[in-house]
Amino acid sequence: MMSKMSAIAKLAIEIKCGKQVSMNLFHPSGDRADTLTILT
Repeated sequence: MMSKMSAIAKLAIEIKCGKQVSMNLFHPSGDRADTLTILT
């Protein structure tokens, strides 16, 4: 499970640099959780 989260997290970070970065500003408390949900 940790391995998948790490892999997804890396992809999320790369995509986040483009669009999701603005989404994180709105969800700082659940940055990764929300980002992963949005990506899914």
